[in-house]
Amino acid sequence: MKKILTAFSLLFLLHTAYGQTVANSFNGSPFAEAYDINGKPFTSTNNTNIDGTPMLSESWGKGFVKLKSGKQLAVDALQFSLLDNELHFKKDNTEFIFADAVSEFKISYTQDDLDINAMFRNGYPDMGKNTGATFYQVLADGNKLQLLKYSTKSIQDNYSYGGPVRKIYKETNEYFVYDMKNAAIKSISLEKASLIRAVPDFESSINQFKSKLRSEKEMVAVFNQINIQ
Repeated sequence: MKKILTAFSLLFLLHTAYGQTVANSFNGSPFAEAYDINGKPFTSTNNTNIDGTPMLSESWGKGFVKLKSGKQLAVDALQFSLLDNELHFKKDNTEFIFADAVSEFKISYTQDDLDINAMFRNGYPDMGKNTGATFYQVLADGNKLQLLKYSTKSIQDNYSYGGPVRKIYKETNEYFVYDMKNAAIKSISLEKASLIRAVPDFESSINQFKSKLRSEKEMVAVFNQINIQ
């Protein structure tokens, strides 16, 4: 018990400013430190001949992880593979994947000099090739509708005029709406008409927005408004 209390005290001092906001969304439960995580060592293949990264970002981030067992963890080095839809963590310069099933995680990282905070969650109904274990980024959360983004990377050939063919990691994005009441997930595009077709019960609320909803920012605004009505 003394060891646990000491670890938590240290973690509290290191993460107070960052952790309070995120902890609230995880029901305010205390977090364990990263060295308490059960992990399986991950050995990456040598892909130096491929341009770009298979990961969410070029740099590692920090964040919070919620396991399906209910345990919640604060982790100082997190990374998410868009190639494999798999969450990794690092300890003592060794990369691991989680041995325990993860249900949700939040990650903060820097990309193009911008600070980004993202939340990912699984447990949604099967949809095409995606299963209940598939992680989606939750762009808008709520008790009525959730706006989900599924990002993946694949290895493709890149042709340049007069130059050699290079392999690159190419990212593709798909969007979905999750209807909480009906426990249903539907594919949508960034377009007002597509959203109305997916959730016709909310047509009047959606039409309150005069724009055609062709950006993530506009879609998020619609979902946030619907969820507070």
